[in-house]
Amino acid sequence: MPHCIGNVFDLSGKCKDRDVLILGAASTVKYYKKNILNLIKKNRLVVIGINNITHIIIPDYHLWTNNKRLETFGGCIDKQSTILLGCNILKDTIERMKFNYYNVPYVDTAFQGIFKEPGFYQYVIKGSFRVAGNLAIAIASILGARNIYYAGVDGYSQPFNGDQHCYGNGLTDSCDMKYEKAKDEIIYNCLKSIHSKIPFKIITPTLFKEFYDQTLLAANTKSGNN
Repeated sequence: MPHCIGNVFDLSGKCKDRDVLILGAASTVKYYKKNILNLIKKNRLVVIGINNITHIIIPDYHLWTNNKRLETFGGCIDKQSTILLGCNILKDTIERMKFNYYNVPYVDTAFQGIFKEPGFYQYVIKGSFRVAGNLAIAIASILGARNIYYAGVDGYSQPFNGDQHCYGNGLTDSCDMKYEKAKDEIIYNCLKSIHSKIPFKIITPTLFKEFYDQTLLAANTKSGNN
């Protein structure tokens, strides 16, 4: 039976003087796989993977905050990763896991329509996140990241090459574009709030162009390289 072996704040400073890549599970990760892996290797990036991502790379840290995603894709977790579980993951879901984990206590105001910059209070992360990848930016800050890069945050309402995720085809999140546009608007507001306190760069094509830096990946963008 898995055990909680600590709080994410116990990992404070583990990545001091290292650059961190947050690897979301959006479609661009599949399309730019070779480029991303080359960047990770060349720059010795520490990787925080989100959800079903181990078919791309086994991340150094593997973050889960969504019960349904963990129930569906938890079998992809690799023992080489340090597992991070959001505080809202249910006990029954955790008990079906194989590996020990660190708890990530956080309060997310985005679901209340309130957007606040991230902060750390009494070993709890507070701020506006909405999705695990955004929360991972705050975690990277706790780890002591020198620079924070973010890949696979495409925007659900404008699926890259028609796919919302790197592990499936088509609309694997939702086909309700009204819902997805509203979700993207919340994510965008969260990103603005986070960036005001913790700088980061999105390195794959994204709906959130304000934060996009296209110079960090190699020029070759052919899907055959994945």
